[in-house]
Amino acid sequence: MYQVMSNLICNSIKFTPAFGKINIRIEELEHEYIFSVKDDGPGLNPDELEQVFEKYWTGGITGRSGTGLGLFICKTIIEAHGGHIGAENLADGGARFWFTLSKPEVRVQDKKQKILVIDDDDDLREVISWALDKEGYAVQSY
Repeated sequence: MYQVMSNLICNSIKFTPAFGKINIRIEELEHEYIFSVKDDGPGLNPDELEQVFEKYWTGGITGRSGTGLGLFICKTIIEAHGGHIGAENLADGGARFWFTLSKPEVRVQDKKQKILVIDDDDDLREVISWALDKEGYAVQSY
């Protein structure tokens, strides 16, 4: 995810004019997270929105260097994690790049931390186990 965020932020920096604004946001929904980077740069030509994630695509903008692999790599990483990635032009200028990642499922038994209590004093072991159990830990003792 570092690679993806780094690429999206660096691209925004590259295309945002001096004293421009870049907004980085993470939204938490019920089943997923939405990460977005938007800027007030020139945006993209509407016909380029479908091409930005293609391998070696550079947009043909002069004076901007790049291999055309950054967004392709981002797409590959996000899709490998089961997410989606996209780009859009903003009504007031600039562009927004976003990606989603599903929230990991947490099983009920995984919510309790497990603690193993080992002591040769049976009474002490029982008291410690009881106290930890009251605090919500899954306790096993020997």
